[in-house]
Amino acid sequence: MYSGMGGYSGGSGYYEGFWDRLMNGWSFLKESMFLWTRDKDLILPSVLSLVTTLLMLGGLAGFLHLTGDLRPLMQEEGGEATLSVGAYVGFAVFGLLSYLVSFFFGGMTVHLVDVYLQGRDAKLSDAFLDALQNLPAIVILSLLSVLVDIIESMIRSAAQSARRSGGLGGLLLGGAGEMVAAGANWIWKVVVCLMLPIVILEDVGIGTAIQRGKDMHRQDLIGIGIGELGVELVTKGMVWVVAILGGILIFGATQAAPALLWLAIGVTALLVGAAWSIGTFVRWSYYTMLYLYAMDRSRNAANATMPTPLANATGYQPAYARGLAGTPTHYQQGPPGPPPPPTY
Repeated sequence: MYSGMGGYSGGSGYYEGFWDRLMNGWSFLKESMFLWTRDKDLILPSVLSLVTTLLMLGGLAGFLHLTGDLRPLMQEEGGEATLSVGAYVGFAVFGLLSYLVSFFFGGMTVHLVDVYLQGRDAKLSDAFLDALQNLPAIVILSLLSVLVDIIESMIRSAAQSARRSGGLGGLLLGGAGEMVAAGANWIWKVVVCLMLPIVILEDVGIGTAIQRGKDMHRQDLIGIGIGELGVELVTKGMVWVVAILGGILIFGATQAAPALLWLAIGVTALLVGAAWSIGTFVRWSYYTMLYLYAMDRSRNAANATMPTPLANATGYQPAYARGLAGTPTHYQQGPPGPPPPPTY
């Protein structure tokens, strides 16, 4: 289990099989729970991200109502609703703002986790200023993500046209096109999740972040992707389980106690929101610690240190605490001293 105020663990290597990395998602979820329960500020950006996104959804619904597109979307039964140009503009703006919100508050989480692991007080105001300082790079990341989504949508549209053309060839071509589109988008999201810690913690431009991120992924792209898959499966699974339980609660209220229906809906919404916020925090924490380990490994090779929560989740051995208050941070280099006694 996670112990202490953060810190780093030293070891001689980090090599795992496919299933080990996939199962790390559950272990890291438990370690992250211990992390943010010790400092509530760590999860606040994820909560703020959710609240802001919900407010933007409300704004988008209001805009679509003004353009007359909300009713056709709500009443759509099969096929595609005919939308106005304003509706497509609204969806595009919402997509861009969604990425901006996600990356901005994600950058705040990166800052808070990094500061906390160094044994210092993680302050929300400092995290906000750090994300604001790197806003230009965050905007570029958001624009690139929208561009990737547009390309994916175009490829999917072409694939669906190929499938509708009939025949085995069209079916195979369409299926392959959709798989390529989904795979490329997923790889981009894995890449951008590691680029954001580079931007925030090194205060570099997007070009330098892309190059550094490519170098890190080139070393272990498959392993990072498997780890991301494990984290994604666990976090999304948690949200789905909570949503299903909430649905059962709502159904039970409609059958047994209709007067409590709105209470059941409110409780379900709060639980789903909490699960979503925890999942968002887990993902950004995972990539922050992965980046810190990758950077230290590039400097110190076999003597690299790993953030203790990630070390506990991956079984990185031997595990001993480093980076606590008053000890060197992960940015300091030089020959390592004798290891302190193990901390369990």
